[in-house]
Amino acid sequence: MPLKQSPQIERKVDQLFLLANMSSLKKPLAINQVQIALKKICPIQQSSICADIKHYLKRYEASVSVVNAKLAIQRSNKVDASLANQRGIDYEAGYYAYITGYSQLSDYMSISAGAQLNEQHTTLENTYLSIGTDWLQLDLGTKPHWLSPMENSAMLLSTHAETIPTLSISNSTPLSDLGISYELFVGELSASDNIYYQSEYISGKPIITGLQLSISPWQGFSLGINRLLQSGGGERGNNSLNDFFGAFFNPTTNDNTDADLTVDEQFGNQAASIVSQFTFSGKTPFSLYFEYAGEDTSRDYNYKLGNSALSAGLYIPTITENIGLRLEISEWQNGWYVHHVYKDGLTNQGNIIGHWAAESRNRDSSFSGDGVGAYNIMTKLYWLQPNGDDITITASMTENESYTQYDYDTSYQLKADWIKTVDSYLWESSFEYGKDIFGESYFLISTSIAW
Repeated sequence: MPLKQSPQIERKVDQLFLLANMSSLKKPLAINQVQIALKKICPIQQSSICADIKHYLKRYEASVSVVNAKLAIQRSNKVDASLANQRGIDYEAGYYAYITGYSQLSDYMSISAGAQLNEQHTTLENTYLSIGTDWLQLDLGTKPHWLSPMENSAMLLSTHAETIPTLSISNSTPLSDLGISYELFVGELSASDNIYYQSEYISGKPIITGLQLSISPWQGFSLGINRLLQSGGGERGNNSLNDFFGAFFNPTTNDNTDADLTVDEQFGNQAASIVSQFTFSGKTPFSLYFEYAGEDTSRDYNYKLGNSALSAGLYIPTITENIGLRLEISEWQNGWYVHHVYKDGLTNQGNIIGHWAAESRNRDSSFSGDGVGAYNIMTKLYWLQPNGDDITITASMTENESYTQYDYDTSYQLKADWIKTVDSYLWESSFEYGKDIFGESYFLISTSIAW
């Protein structure tokens, strides 16, 4: 399914999963899981979202089809900043567009072909080959990864930066009665000139390796773990498989420098998270979800996360018949996305690969910038109009800690999105106003047509 590209259908699928008491700790969602949710809900509940989702899924039934496309024109006075979770698109871009096509080549092979473009460059977003079955699927290309149940952003890996080309294996149908899901991927970040090795900074492309493992032992509850490892790059790229397993199972010894481990001998950089989600169906269904993450170990214990980050969310799709609500809060300590070996940190093509709000910091010296702790609060109100129009109002605030050398203001954003359906097309108008961490006010006006 689309990820951060078709907000209307994505929200309807989120609501469908909640009604079906199905949770999801990662995205993108597999089509077969959406079909399972439809079979659970649609025969017993009269809901317009069933017809809308079924109509959308017909795009995947043709031998070759376009599953989503968008052309947007925008105007903003904000500089040196990227739109939240939009794969590296800048506020300064006068226009951007994307398109994704899909073809089911056989029962065991499919291909997704996509592109995203603006004035600066074109990238092959959502372009990947899939081979395998429901329990073992191999994907090669720019398949997006979102390692969190949070909707506002993910601490480890989101869609804020351009998608990292990866080779991944995963299952789309949970295994056994425990509902086991897994994903393992390896990819290459963009080139960096700030990799510290042998007392100087060298150039190279760091390797990123990720693991997701989750269980859903009963309806309405899921628990998972995520790991992310950054290693290699240029002349540092000589890690063996034994080095990888050593860093994975014993990060305290292999990734924390001391008298027995120099910077050059250090494997690299790591982050991890524990995620969970609870869904409650009933007259007013809602879900609660959490993410506890760390970008290091604490007090020399492998199982204790250091420089922690805590996120929590509440989603109520129908407070009233036409109004829904989502609340999320994230707080992280210092050290996130920065590293002494990888000065550009956990970034790809100039953007942090995790929480978009962490870019609200001084970034003069590197892409990752000042490793200051902060918190972000987001409130999103969904308002369905009698004529079928969708209005979404989003308010967000980010505040950095005061212990850093920089004097930051509290940043806030207020955004209104209005989506109107005309025939098979979606017309969206957006207005955003806010103030950044340096006290500068800004605006964004955009209009788009999507399919």
